[in-house]
Amino acid sequence: MGFIAGWSIILDYLLLPAVTTLVGTSFLTSLVPGVPAWAWTIVIIAAITTISVSSPRF
Repeated sequence: MGFIAGWSIILDYLLLPAVTTLVGTSFLTSLVPGVPAWAWTIVIIAAITTISVSSPRF
């Protein structure tokens, strides 16, 4: 059970930001078609990184 729980947590940490980036890029590209998708990807990754780094550690 611990092995499965550990892998689930690792996949959550890896896949959740990736899925959020893909969905957000898709949404923002359709909302503002003048901005290229790669720019939205960089903005979303920077936002996720900033939030993750600046959140308080308990």
